[in-house]
Amino acid sequence: MPACDPWCAAAGAMHAAHAQVLTQPDPWGGFVPATPETSPDKVFPDAATALKQLQDAAAAALAADEAGLVASSPGNEALLWSSLVATAKASLDWATNPLVAAAPVAGPVVPSRVTVPATADALASALAAVNALGYGLAASLGDATDPQLRADMSARISAANPQRTALEAEIRDAGAAPVPPSLSYPLPQTPGTDDAARANWAQLESNLADAYIRLGAAKTGDAAVASACQANLAAAAAAGQPITWWPGWG
Repeated sequence: MPACDPWCAAAGAMHAAHAQVLTQPDPWGGFVPATPETSPDKVFPDAATALKQLQDAAAAALAADEAGLVASSPGNEALLWSSLVATAKASLDWATNPLVAAAPVAGPVVPSRVTVPATADALASALAAVNALGYGLAASLGDATDPQLRADMSARISAANPQRTALEAEIRDAGAAPVPPSLSYPLPQTPGTDDAARANWAQLESNLADAYIRLGAAKTGDAAVASACQANLAAAAAAGQPITWWPGWG
C-alpha cells in the first residue's frame, strides 16, 4: 500500500513505545526504549488483507485503551490512558481511510507526573481551544484559494459548533458560566495564503485535541472516554501537524 509509507512504520514505532511504557514499573518515570528484537522474515498478505488486519488491530488497540481509561482514576493514570485512546483513535481513523498525512513523531515530552487540571478548568480550556479553532478557520477562510481547502474548513467550522455547545452545556451543568469567545486569538501564522491556513488549522486542531485529552483525564468512566474520543488528532495530521507519541502531556 503506497499510502502506508511512512505512516505505518511511524505509527508502529509509536504504539510499540506505548506498549513498552505500560510494561514499566513506573509508567510516569520516563520512556525507556526497549532493546530491538529481531524477527524472522514474514510472508505479507495482499494489500486488501493487510488493510483489514491493520483496521482490526487498530480497533482492538482502541478498545483496550478505552477499557483502561474507564478503569482508571482521574489524574496521571487517566491521562496516560486518555492519551493512548486519542492516538489509537487516530490510527483507526487512518486505517479506515488511508490518506497522505503527517506521520507520528516522538515529540519533546514523555509521560511524567504532572498536575492534571480539575474538571472545571479542563472544560474551560477545551472551550477556549474550540473557540480559538473557530476563529482561526474563519480568519483564514476568506483568503484561502483552494476550493477543497475552503470546503474542508467550512465543514470543520460547522462541526466545531456542536462541540462548543456541548462544552458550554457541561460548564453550565457544573454551576459555572461559560467564558464567551474573545474577539481574536493568536495564530501561529498570519492568514493570507493556503499554506498559512493549513498551518494554523493544524496547530489549533492539535491544541484542541490536547485539551480534550486532558479533559478525559479529569473525568471518570464512559464520560472520560467520550471526551478523549473528541481529540481529533487525525484532522491535525491531515493538515500537516504530526501526532506526537504522548499528546496531552506537554
